[in-house]
Amino acid sequence: MAIRFYKKEFPPNGCFTMAIIQGNGLKVKLKDNNRHLPEGIYFCGQITQALSLDILSETKAIMIQLFPWTPAWFGMSNAHLFTDKICRANEVINFKELNFDVLISLNNEMVCIYLAKIFSPLFRKSPNIALISKSVQLIVDNRGNIAVASVARSMKCSE
Repeated sequence: MAIRFYKKEFPPNGCFTMAIIQGNGLKVKLKDNNRHLPEGIYFCGQITQALSLDILSETKAIMIQLFPWTPAWFGMSNAHLFTDKICRANEVINFKELNFDVLISLNNEMVCIYLAKIFSPLFRKSPNIALISKSVQLIVDNRGNIAVASVARSMKCSE
C-alpha cells in the first residue's frame, strides 16, 4: 500500500488541464467518485465542484493548465463532453496522434519545450483560429466583463 504524503483540494476554475503522472499515481475524488490515476498522461475537463487530490509516495505530477478554449483548437466542438471527466490523453480522439507518452520521462523545462513544439503547428492549422481570435478580442475589448453566453451569442456558437 502506497503512503499518502499530500492532500489538497482544488476549486473549479473553468480551465482544462493535462496531468503528467510519474510513479505510484494520484488518488482523485470528484463528485463522490474516488479514482486512482496510475502513471500516464491525462486530460482533465472542466470541473464543476472541488476536486480532492492525494499524491501517493514516489510520485511526480506535472499539471498543465490549458486555456478554456483549447478544445476548440483541436476540433472538439462540445466541451460539455469533458465536463467533470478525467481520461487518458490518448483516449481523446484529436490527441491520439500526438505522442504524449514521452512526457512522462521529461523534466519540467523539457515538457514545456515539447508541448510548444507539438501544439504550435496545430494552432496555426486549426479551422477554429478565426473564431477563437475574435472571441479573445471580444473579451479583451470588454476587459473581461462579459459573460460566456454573450461571447457565444456574438460568435454564433455554443458555449
